Amino acid sequence: MTHYFYDSYALVEIARDTLPYQPYQQGTFVLCIFNLYEFYHSLFRHEPQLAESFFDRLWEACVEITPDDIKEAAQFRLKHHKERFSYADALGYILARRRGLTFLTGDKAFEGLTGVEFVK
Repeated sequence: MTHYFYDSYALVEIARDTLPYQPYQQGTFVLCIFNLYEFYHSLFRHEPQLAESFFDRLWEACVEITPDDIKEAAQFRLKHHKERFSYADALGYILARRRGLTFLTGDKAFEGLTGVEFVK
């Protein structure tokens, strides 16, 4: 069984119950507080009740961020500056890699990277 780190894009699609993301709804959610922030902000603008209904569940799924995680994410983002990864997504990708998780995303910039499951 594959274990995933859910990026903000994936979380919004799961909350909206979009067909391509339905198979990922039952997994154990793993994310970081920055992904939760991006998710909540994106969804709250148009669907505040939906954002609220997922918040507590996702809060409990946030993993700790270490100083080394931050350093590696910053270096990753600098190395891949042309892709214009968000800070949260760069950090999420590194957290996934360091924890042996697959990074679940629909962000085209991540397509083809090692350890990524791209779902559109």
